[in-house]
Amino acid sequence: MFGHMLLHLGGDWAANSRRIVAILEYGTVAGSRSTKKMLQLAEKQGLLERIDGEAETRSIILMETARGTRLVLSPISATALRGRLMSNAIMLDFSTNPAAYNRKGR
Repeated sequence: MFGHMLLHLGGDWAANSRRIVAILEYGTVAGSRSTKKMLQLAEKQGLLERIDGEAETRSIILMETARGTRLVLSPISATALRGRLMSNAIMLDFSTNPAAYNRKGR
């Protein structure tokens, strides 16, 4: 669909957008038994990362890595991350004909 993009996840973190499996709103999923189990398992396996331990966690990013699915806890909301992802996709989408794109007045 879209080319390679880096998505800023907060702090000094950026991720290749192709590796992102899901972006979850922490406040919505944190209370579920499944989420707690997933976070505990990821931490036990060394696959849980906290971008900023001092800041409130607002989203969970699931990313595919060579070691497995890594969970990243971010202080940036899932809504903001999705917005960044979509605005980057629109700005960096080279799959359309640039000449046709310019003719549409965009």
